[in-house]
Amino acid sequence: MNLDSIDNLVLAWITPLAIAFLIGGLDDLAVDLAWLSTLYPLRPNRPQPNAAPVPIAILVPLWKEHAVITRMLEHNLAAIR
Repeated sequence: MNLDSIDNLVLAWITPLAIAFLIGGLDDLAVDLAWLSTLYPLRPNRPQPNAAPVPIAILVPLWKEHAVITRMLEHNLAAIR
C-alpha cells in the first residue's frame, strides 16, 4: 500500500465524518441563535402606559417564627412599595 492509497482511504473516511459533525452542529447553532435573540431583541420592550401592576409573591420559610413574622411581612411590604 503506497501513500496515495492511504491518503485516499483517509479522505474517504474523513469527509463523511466532517459532514456529519457539521450537520450535528446545526442544532447547537440554533440554540445559540435563540439565546442571542433574547439578549438583543429586534423590537425594544417599551413599558405600556396604564399597565396594571404585576402581582408578586413573597415566600417565607417558617419554623417557629411566630414572634417575628408580622414585623418581617410589614417590613417587606413597605420595602416593596
